[in-house]
Amino acid sequence: MQKRFYIDTCIWRDLLEDRNSGYSFLGEYAFEFLKKCRENNALIIVSSVVLHELGKRFEKSEIDDLFELFKEVIAFVKYSEKDLAEADYLVVRFGIHRFDALHAVICKVNECDLISRDRHFELIRGFVKIFKPEEVVFD
Repeated sequence: MQKRFYIDTCIWRDLLEDRNSGYSFLGEYAFEFLKKCRENNALIIVSSVVLHELGKRFEKSEIDDLFELFKEVIAFVKYSEKDLAEADYLVVRFGIHRFDALHAVICKVNECDLISRDRHFELIRGFVKIFKPEEVVFD
């Protein structure tokens, strides 16, 4: 079965900003993960929520150029009103940010593992499987 991943905005930012944490190169981890996805024919799900969040910090051309590098493994998806309602439930139940809740719902609906470093997702770990890019094992 083809592996499917939903990459949280923070990981895309790691790559675009070539961020590091002082002891590890987060941008490099993100890039290596995406390369492995391409090598292993894994599918990367990207939502309009990610595009919206990235659009706050980057030019559209920068975002388009990044996605163009991995276009053969990226699928763009939309979310529904039902997804929004479920996200609102997660916000109330767990107290997480609405966009984080929506990322989790989109991830679950599309049967993906969530790739993130955001600690807020720890609150909903039972809702979706969560990994950092360097933790993912490809068979």
